[in-house]
Amino acid sequence: VIVAPELSTLAACADELQLLLAGAAASGVRLVAGSTEPAVAAIDPLLATFRTRMVLHLEAEEHSVALLGVADAAYLGGGGRLLVRVDGREPVEMYGYQVPPEHLDRLVRVMRSAYPSSPPAQFDLAPSAEEAE
Repeated sequence: VIVAPELSTLAACADELQLLLAGAAASGVRLVAGSTEPAVAAIDPLLATFRTRMVLHLEAEEHSVALLGVADAAYLGGGGRLLVRVDGREPVEMYGYQVPPEHLDRLVRVMRSAYPSSPPAQFDLAPSAEEAE
């Protein structure tokens, strides 16, 4: 996973990133980018690369249309409400909350105790006697 806190910082290498991202998903590479400037993000050449998008309330309907394909983000209220468009589909309303790190640590401990992970599979890479011949 590659994380860019501001989409506009990638403008200088947009052409190279588009080439990289064209086949990146098949290799398990993901790019996550945020933006605090919807007007700039709406015209960014890399925007089309991001088929999954998450948007909080936007002041301008045209920014919502540019980012999601619908004006709905201009009508979102507060309280953690956001719109998510997964893989180019119709946006759906969801809620998102900022969680303090100590709460996340507690959640991880609870999940690990409730769902213990099994040890990773061991593979014998040495050739068998039949393959060695």
